Amino acid sequence: MLDILVQSRRNTHAAKRFFRKLLKGLQYVPRVIITDKLKSYGAAKREILPGVEHQKGLDLVFCTRTGNYFVPASIEGWFNKLLENAGIEHMKFHGLRHNASLILRRLGIDPVVRKEMLGHASTDMTDGVYGHTTLKMHKEAAQEIDRLVDEGEM
Repeated sequence: MLDILVQSRRNTHAAKRFFRKLLKGLQYVPRVIITDKLKSYGAAKREILPGVEHQKGLDLVFCTRTGNYFVPASIEGWFNKLLENAGIEHMKFHGLRHNASLILRRLGIDPVVRKEMLGHASTDMTDGVYGHTTLKMHKEAAQEIDRLVDEGEM
C-alpha cells in the first residue's frame, strides 16, 4: 500500500510528531518509508521507527515537496498560467529548450558550450534538432552577402 502524506513544518520536532501520528492511525508498522532528503526525517525515524527502512526520495532535479514526480499536467498548467500572466503567447514547455538554444546561438556562444548547457551528447543534436533559424537571421545573412558583393569581395 502506498500513501503520500505531507507535513507543513519541516524540522525534527515536526517530523517526530508526523511519524507518531502516522503510526497511531495504522494497524501495522510500515516496512519502508520514503521521504525527501531533509535531515529531520532521518533523526525522527531513528528515534520513532528504528527498525524501518528509510529511503530518501527519488533524487529528482524537479520534484514535489515530498520528493515525488510532478504530474506533467500540473507543470503544463503552471507554465500556461505563467505565460498568460506575463502576456506571452502560448508555447509548449519543451519550447523553452529550443528558445534557450536559439538565444545561446544568437549570442555567439561556442557550439560545445551550448551542447553541454543543453545536456546533449553531440553538437549534431544541438545544431541539427535545436538549431532553428528565424526570418531575422535569414535577412541578416542576405544583407551580409549583399555587403560582400557590393564591396567586391565575392
